[in-house]
Amino acid sequence: MPGIAAQCDEFSQEWRWLATPQGDRVRGGEALAARTRLMDAYRRFPALDPQLPQHLMPTGWPREQARLLFERGYDRLGERPEEWVRRILTASGLDVPAGLDRRR
Repeated sequence: MPGIAAQCDEFSQEWRWLATPQGDRVRGGEALAARTRLMDAYRRFPALDPQLPQHLMPTGWPREQARLLFERGYDRLGERPEEWVRRILTASGLDVPAGLDRRR
């Protein structure tokens, strides 16, 4: 399990910048790329983590820290990636899917 904890720690180190003012400055395609990379990096954890209750895990198990960082980072990027996709689709003359169409 130390390898899993190390991966959680690496994830947290890599994405910690989202909690800084730098995270607020990410726009357009960069925000879309950041959110996509964040989701891709985090989606591996459910398959790695034994998913035991936190009180059964070793002291300092980093699962909760990584989860909170993911949620906050995803939310902090907010609408910026979605707005970028809407803009590209509209400029290309393509329909905006219902899940991205703010008019619905």
